[in-house]
Amino acid sequence: MSYSICGVRFRLVCTTSSETAKLRRILEYLFTLVPREGRAEADDIEISVRTAPSANPPADAVSGELVFEAPGFSAIRTEHGYHLQSRGSSLTLDLRVGRAVGWLTSAFMQAEPEDQRGLFLFAFLLLLSGRGLYGLHAAGVSWNGHGFLRQ
Repeated sequence: MSYSICGVRFRLVCTTSSETAKLRRILEYLFTLVPREGRAEADDIEISVRTAPSANPPADAVSGELVFEAPGFSAIRTEHGYHLQSRGSSLTLDLRVGRAVGWLTSAFMQAEPEDQRGLFLFAFLLLLSGRGLYGLHAAGVSWNGHGFLRQ
């Protein structure tokens, strides 16, 4: 399924059509996504996810700098991007290629939209920043006197 967000084509890739349908409903509720047809382009961004087979998906060893941590969400800066974690789910972002790959737990998929928004909002902002968007603006959150700011 392809959409346009901020003028950039966004592809959603899931293992099964039922996973795609569930995630599509979540993303369409949370964000303004415009359906887009046509061939893939070099500056596309992509989110590729699988539903975790259990409440505890496989843990990847992630090395990098923890740049933000709050209840239910953390962001680690890695060599090629970021690793985002939220309520047992995770996305690893490679900003060079504009791709996020990860696992979503069934609990995350069934959570309230506000509990799902942080993971996808940061994924979109960071992936789009790799395409030159948000270069003059900053996006950030703060909690308990600490913040994560992306320029």
